[in-house]
Amino acid sequence: MFGKMFRVLLMVGCPLMVEAGAASAAPVTLSYDFTGGNATADSLLFSQGGVDLTVTGHLYTAPETINSAVQVDRGQNGLGVCGSLPVGQEGRCRSPLLDGGAGANDNEVLKFSFSSAVSLLSISFFNNDTNDVFDFFIGAPLDFQFDFLTPSQGQRVYSFASPNPVGSLFGIGIRGNTDQVRIAGLSVQYDTAVVPLPPAGFLLLGAVVAMAALRRRKTILGQIAA
Repeated sequence: MFGKMFRVLLMVGCPLMVEAGAASAAPVTLSYDFTGGNATADSLLFSQGGVDLTVTGHLYTAPETINSAVQVDRGQNGLGVCGSLPVGQEGRCRSPLLDGGAGANDNEVLKFSFSSAVSLLSISFFNNDTNDVFDFFIGAPLDFQFDFLTPSQGQRVYSFASPNPVGSLFGIGIRGNTDQVRIAGLSVQYDTAVVPLPPAGFLLLGAVVAMAALRRRKTILGQIAA
């Protein structure tokens, strides 16, 4: 009877301990691919590895004043922004790329909102050249951090230097009137949460240890009596 109870507790307790150990996973790299689509909306949702990403578009006044929202456009080569349109033309998408405007308030920014904090590793561009200057934002509300040059044509990935930006909300904006690109993808690193062993698991674990000790004591006493 005692041996059977011990085996039952062991069978129940071990999976809980294994599950708790598996929850302490190493950081994983997640890649979000924005290419190959055909959609225009107020926001677009992407998901990788259990981390959701919501993308929205806005106009901004350089370097850091975020203004009205505009629609996001997803094309074959990535994400862009539908610029502001005159009254009566709202159904159209003007220049569905991420680009700067002729006016101070016409610069465009894409906001990337993650469901969990991530470390931003790199940005993939399309249609970029060496003269494109981008503004980078982080935080809620978005706070201007620095500007950077996109990679040259043929080298479309901009990699952030260590320490990489960490947060759940980033912005990538462009203010040059002649700069027009799409954001083809993002690469981030996500630290999975360490899930502690639940209270029931600790109770079962304690019961297994206690019964193991009791069983050992009973065996020793039996040997002494013999």
